[in-house]
Amino acid sequence: MPIRTESHDPWPFAILDFEASALKNGSYPIEIGISYWAGTDQPAHTWSALIKPTTSWSEAGIWAVKSQQVHKIHPEALEIGLSPALALATAEAFVASLDCPILVSVRARGVISGVD
Repeated sequence: MPIRTESHDPWPFAILDFEASALKNGSYPIEIGISYWAGTDQPAHTWSALIKPTTSWSEAGIWAVKSQQVHKIHPEALEIGLSPALALATAEAFVASLDCPILVSVRARGVISGVD
């Protein structure tokens, strides 16, 4: 098998990242973020938003203090977050405007689904 020696320019690219209430079954998304980087000599463009949990997410979901210590987001802060539907629509609009590969950073297992 021949070894590839040509370089592959990674620019531009974007990263989509989520923070969750916990890293186990029953968790729900609490923040979404997207960063776009056109090149090494260009500034990164970033958007993020807290996500206000739906009533069903809060009632059925899990909040892990250990996760809170990592992401530094307190449950009370989510009250000013976007609704899940608005967070999704805004993220979709941002992603649709990009013409590049999008890396997704997610570690989810058994995440509660449904956007109210």
